[in-house]
Amino acid sequence: MNLPNRNDDYSKREYWNDRFLQEKSYDWLVNYEDIKSLVLLHSHEAKSSRVLILGCGCSTLSYDMYVDGYENIVSTDFSPVAIASMKAKYQDSRVIWECMDMTDLKYDDESFDVIIDKAALDALTSAEKDVWSPCEAVVEASDKVMRGVRRVLRPKGVYVVISFVQPHFRVPYLSGKLAKTS
Repeated sequence: MNLPNRNDDYSKREYWNDRFLQEKSYDWLVNYEDIKSLVLLHSHEAKSSRVLILGCGCSTLSYDMYVDGYENIVSTDFSPVAIASMKAKYQDSRVIWECMDMTDLKYDDESFDVIIDKAALDALTSAEKDVWSPCEAVVEASDKVMRGVRRVLRPKGVYVVISFVQPHFRVPYLSGKLAKTS
């Protein structure tokens, strides 16, 4: 695995495409077993819940959830290399793998019960130069993600964010408080 030359490379599709040509499986931060009880709790223990995974990369999370009985999982990533790899690797599963940029979700309003972001927003915000005063492009991109999440999440749905970032830096992005218009 090649580490990026610069931290903001984590926000670039080219970096991920190159990485996913080499890396066939990697779970950032946690694996499914680590968060299984959290996911069960927030899906109201209904494995028929419609679940969206943002920035799935080559993580086994989606497939592990499928094996555990989740019936309706959509996994997205903006890297066509990652999506092609996951489709080929897990072709016998019913997981839907879609190449999509999380800043422009193409789903119907209120179509997911649970949305899981496992370091996807971390990658997007890696281009911020100063966590105390993030650049406008990062704020705008994050706001697009959050507006999309709010739009596609069903009433009483849950957005699960698993992040490296300390909560006092992440919450302003999640709440839209950094955006000029939300």
